[in-house]
Amino acid sequence: MGLEVFFEYQHHQNYNEGSIPVHRHRWHISVEVEEAVNSLQLGSSLLVSINRALEPYSHIILNDIFPFNIIKPTHDNIARYLFNILDDTLITMQGRLKNISISEDLDLIKYIDHRQPDFDQLRPAESIHMADKQTNPKATMAESGSVSKPKLANLLVGITNIR
Repeated sequence: MGLEVFFEYQHHQNYNEGSIPVHRHRWHISVEVEEAVNSLQLGSSLLVSINRALEPYSHIILNDIFPFNIIKPTHDNIARYLFNILDDTLITMQGRLKNISISEDLDLIKYIDHRQPDFDQLRPAESIHMADKQTNPKATMAESGSVSKPKLANLLVGITNIR
């Protein structure tokens, strides 16, 4: 079963040679899940759960939150961490994540088909659904000078479909 979600975030990079200022990304994430007996009902529940799992990381500057305040929020690290989060989410629903494909502007950024054990130690003590809510995404967008309308941004992130 294939599910499609969109994930928006901001980050900045610091390198020895300099830094890249805060900038925004909008990823299209294709999530492949093993087929279930009741695929349609499971698909709808999975879609809601996947969006909930990504929500604490959406519309914020990732550098400001765990674990990206201790590891670099590179595309590779973000993708690998998100794979584990989605895998954990599906495991709690007796599902199995086969792979994710992450694209931006129609370019494939990352394809992952197995769990990332080195990122397991970066899981917060509490459940992902109880993740740190200290950062207010709308306030962070306003502080970062975002010109997009929060309602439109929320609408776009909520647009998903089942393949």
